[in-house]
Amino acid sequence: MFLILIFGLLILARKGVIVSFFILSGILLFLKNDKKQTAKLVFVFIGLFLVSLCVTEIRSRFLELFDTSKVVNNKETSSGIRYILWNTSEKVIKNSNYLGYGVGDAQEVLSKKLALDGYAVLSKENYNAHNQYLQIGLATGVIGILLYLFSVAYLFRNFMKRKNAEAIVFLLFFIFVFLFESVLERQNGIIIYSFITSMFIYTSEFDKNISK
Repeated sequence: MFLILIFGLLILARKGVIVSFFILSGILLFLKNDKKQTAKLVFVFIGLFLVSLCVTEIRSRFLELFDTSKVVNNKETSSGIRYILWNTSEKVIKNSNYLGYGVGDAQEVLSKKLALDGYAVLSKENYNAHNQYLQIGLATGVIGILLYLFSVAYLFRNFMKRKNAEAIVFLLFFIFVFLFESVLERQNGIIIYSFITSMFIYTSEFDKNISK
């Protein structure tokens, strides 16, 4: 399953997701305290990552992070586009007095601001914020962000209390990925996040009842 996920992530060439997956997989293996298994999978991870760098697109996406000209206000690279989207989203949220514009209007407002700032292509293609926290802020403002963070804190506390290592790592994975992708703007993202979260909540409660 790990290998299938890794191959899928490498093919998609999503830097933030790949790095988050590697880091959190390492944490999970560490928590499991199985040194032999950990050593094997770390070796596999490193090997696959190095092999993936032979693919031009993947290599260029990672190398662009070390070139400031390809990140700051560069609308030709994935990192540059994110930089533009994050800055523009912050401006738009600030213009709403940090109250947001509503779920139905957030994308339209962001696209209009991108066009006004000279990013017509990004505006035409209706790019979202590529950051779930900023995306929530665009729709519901600071209040929405705080409510979401409260829900995350509640889940984290619940999983910690039940010592559910897999659930903790899963939640941390999405917390990291949300920094680079607006996952919940897509139907498949909502389904995956909601389903797996509900599954871990149920198993934690099930374990709690069993222990009683």
